Amino acid sequence: MLVMLAALLPSLVGCASHAPPTRLQLRFVVSPDRDFRESDLRAPLQGHAIHFDPRTLECRGAGVLAHYHSQTKVVVRDQRGQVLGSGELGPGRVIRRDLAADGVPIFKGCGFGVSIPLSGAARIYIIDVADGAYKERLHISQFAARKGMLNLDVD
Repeated sequence: MLVMLAALLPSLVGCASHAPPTRLQLRFVVSPDRDFRESDLRAPLQGHAIHFDPRTLECRGAGVLAHYHSQTKVVVRDQRGQVLGSGELGPGRVIRRDLAADGVPIFKGCGFGVSIPLSGAARIYIIDVADGAYKERLHISQFAARKGMLNLDVD
């Protein structure tokens, strides 16, 4: 299973010269250990890490990833633990990867998004998703260097 966190901080400009972000645009992707075809979305996915609704293409974590859903808390703190902002992941949507050789869509996971206003600046930003189920600690310059993209393998 792969969890990918994409934090897009649009107003970054450099370490001593980085303007502090005023908002965190968070894209959080939970991927099962394999891609799914459209037929998988219509069948019950017993034992899988993602539950897809075939009618709406909404999704949420299941099994070991059940803590990732539309109401999952996201908290942004500074290095001292002071809360700078918080929100919820929002509804998950199935992410389409590509078409298989036979032309059938292949899906890669469940994507969530949230925009969190930040009340202050910090050198270190701690992003906590689902009460510590996913936690990332990053210096402001790391956001710029990585263009806001982080990957975490949670097998």
